[in-house]
Amino acid sequence: MNNRRSGNGRREVACHSCAHWRPHIFYPILGLCSVRGVLTFEDDWCEHYKPLSYGEDRFYWCVTCRMRLTAVEAREHASRGHKVYLSGYIDPDVREEIYDAF
Repeated sequence: MNNRRSGNGRREVACHSCAHWRPHIFYPILGLCSVRGVLTFEDDWCEHYKPLSYGEDRFYWCVTCRMRLTAVEAREHASRGHKVYLSGYIDPDVREEIYDAF
C-alpha cells in the first residue's frame, strides 16, 4: 500500500481520496467507508482503496461548498482544489446535533 505523503503531509492513498469514502456532512475529517461499513478518519487507509473517478451517471458531494454536483460540476470544483466525493455521509443521529431554540 502506498504510504507516501504529499507536500502538505497527507497520505496520497488514504480515505480522503478513496471512491468508497463518504465524508460526514458536518465533520468532514470523519467519514463512512462504504465497503467496510465503519467510520474512519480522512487519513486512514485499507486494502479496499479505489481512486475516485467522475462518471456521467451520478451526482457528487462538494465538501468545500456543501452542495450536490453533476459530474461536469464535480470536475470543475475538483480542478479548483475543492474536496469532491461520491456523496456525503448523514449520521443517523444527526438530529442530536440540532439544538432546541425554545
